[in-house]
Order: sequence, then C-alpha cells, then structure tokens
Amino acid sequence: MIAASIVTYKTSTEELADCLRCLTACEFISIIDVVDNASQQSLKDYLSANFPGVNYIPNVNNGYGAGNNISIRRSLQHPDLKYHIVLNSDILFEPSAVTILKQKLDNDESIGLIMPAVVGRDRLPLTSCHPLPSPVDLLLHRFTSDRLLKCWRDNYDLCAQNFKRDTDVPYMCGSFLFFRLDALRHVGLFDERFFMYPEDIDITRRVHRHYKTIVTPDTTITHYHRAESRHNMRMLRIHAWNMLKYFAKWGFVFDGERREFNRQLYKDLSLP
Repeated sequence: MIAASIVTYKTSTEELADCLRCLTACEFISIIDVVDNASQQSLKDYLSANFPGVNYIPNVNNGYGAGNNISIRRSLQHPDLKYHIVLNSDILFEPSAVTILKQKLDNDESIGLIMPAVVGRDRLPLTSCHPLPSPVDLLLHRFTSDRLLKCWRDNYDLCAQNFKRDTDVPYMCGSFLFFRLDALRHVGLFDERFFMYPEDIDITRRVHRHYKTIVTPDTTITHYHRAESRHNMRMLRIHAWNMLKYFAKWGFVFDGERREFNRQLYKDLSLP
C-alpha cells in the first residue's frame, strides 16, 4: 500500500542500513527503492546480501528530485499503491510513525502531503517547515547568527513540536515527505530543473495549491542532519544556483502566491 524511495550518492552503508531497518519494520510499506546516483556495484552487492527485498536502481547523478522521480513513476503505475514516502538516508523512526501518518491520510482525502515533527540526534527539535521564502529570507537565514533578528527567525524556522495541532504549511523540508499518489498525479513530480535543495519547496507549494500539506506534532522522526551547504563551498554554490532557478520560476520580488500562502500560515499560527 505504501512505497518508499531513498536516493543515495556514495552514501555510507551503515547509515543506509539503519534507515532501511526502520522501513522494513513497517507493516504497511510494501516496496522500497534505493536509487543510487553513483551506480556503485558495491552498494548493489551490499543490498542483495543484506536487504534482498529492497530494489536497487542504478542511476546517473542527475539530481535528488530526478532520482526520486524514477521510483515515484514506478509507484504511479502500481495498482495497489496509494502513498509514496520520499526520505533521506539519515532518517530514523519507529514503525508507529508511519502508521499514524497513514491513518491521517486515510481519514482525510484532502491531505495530499504530510510530514511528522523532526528532532536531531540530540533529541532537540529541528526546523521541519517554513513559510515560502523570499530571496531576502534566504540571505538572512544563511548569513546571520541565531541571536540576530530573533523574532524574524522564530517566525521563519518553524518546529512542529511547537504546534498545538496539525498545521497546513506551504513549505516542508524534504527529509521525509509522505505523499498521496493521487496528489502527485494531479500536480506532477519533482521539478528536475532543480539538481538539489529547492525541489522540496517547489513540490510542497504545488501540492499546497490543491491539497492540505500537513505537518503534524503527533509523531516524530530523527534526522541526523548534515547541512552540507553550510560547510562545503561546492554544495553552497549548488544551493545558490538552484535557488536562483527557483526564484526565476516563481518570482524574485513579485510572488503573489507566496504572499497569500504565508499570510494564511501566520494567521493559522497566530504569528505577527
């Protein structure tokens, strides 16, 4: 009933194995695809020996969203699947988390995408969603400290643990996205012009146009977040270039949908 995909690129097998153990423990997950953007024979052999029920899909490195699209297209053609989970390899969770999220989707067909609360390896809450960003938001977020502009940062960095209820948000971070496949049939898959980073902003806002995109405080996952673009200049350049392409698509200054979606989010959260 549920498929899941992980895109890897020279990923640690220990990290991947921990995530796969979480997935294989979930009774509702029937298909797991590992899309290997490095096409490593060693990973294929490792999965065959240790996780024989997991599908290994070799791929050229054409980006995170493009890799997941390979798996999602397979799910869309499967008559028995209703949902598809896209997740990072550095995610850990209890099987009950998937059960809770599935029940919410089963009970409300207006939800097209759902995500749990997120904590880090220290069990402290991590940002799991945002309002839709402007170029200024991203510059402030990247180049100011946590102590500066605290009110703005608190309104931009939203943690589901602080929510009193399920909240409809226009931008979810892409570490764990639980999609209704009918929503993807409606709005399309990841935009493959984005090699990495803004593909989660783009697909969340497209689903948000037509469905609820819910972040729930009712269950939690752990993200061993690397934030590579903060420490690696090459990844920072990739991040910046792809964000420029994102704003070229949606608008640098004039983005009426961004303004409307954010206004509604702040109203729902009673933020200034």
